[in-house]
Amino acid sequence: QDIPRDCARNADWARLNYYNLKIAGSGTKQLIDRDHLIYNNVLIESATLDANNFDMEVQGDWLNTGGSFTHSNRTVTFNNTSASTTTTITSMNVAFNDVDIDGTGSVQFNDNMTIDDDLTILTGGTFMGDNDTLTIAGTWDDNSTFTPGTSTVMFNGTTNQTIDTSPNDSETFYNMIVNNSATYVLILNSANRNILIQNDLEFQNGNIYARTNNRYVSVGGSVLRTGTGHVDGPLR
Repeated sequence: QDIPRDCARNADWARLNYYNLKIAGSGTKQLIDRDHLIYNNVLIESATLDANNFDMEVQGDWLNTGGSFTHSNRTVTFNNTSASTTTTITSMNVAFNDVDIDGTGSVQFNDNMTIDDDLTILTGGTFMGDNDTLTIAGTWDDNSTFTPGTSTVMFNGTTNQTIDTSPNDSETFYNMIVNNSATYVLILNSANRNILIQNDLEFQNGNIYARTNNRYVSVGGSVLRTGTGHVDGPLR
């Protein structure tokens, strides 16, 4: 079943935007025509939502209660345009590809979440954790604010990964796990780019590279080495 964006009259003023998008029933429901804008919530009750090589912008909640999502290597932008409010992502750990966080409000992940490629927190955006695990295989690019709560962030890429905290000096995690099957997770090579871990740092595979330019890793709890890996640079 197709989810269209174009009307019969193909003109910019005739585009279909959706307030709420609900996926139910069985089979696959696929986006068509062009990138899609959802002004409020995406609810996946059953069946499969297929991005079908299109990007999505969601301005409300993402709630998966029993369906699936095929990301097609595309981007989902969570854009909370309402200041002083929080929208939520409940994904049932069904993976996204690239995720962008935008808007004047906050966006929070409310269960375990997987990003197969990059996370970008755009200027002005706020991304919040709760007490769940966010697994990311690509670049962590924070141009604004990440509030970890008591969450865990796992870096599990198959190529070297980068944590870019520009324009901030440091990035704060509650728990952090390194499970990178390439060589390392790199703190961007700029002065005073640091990682502050409020609780535990666990190495399952791979290193954190933090040499030169006054970079360091600070751990408030325990450093656990359940596999291989270490901090290649100052550890505080």
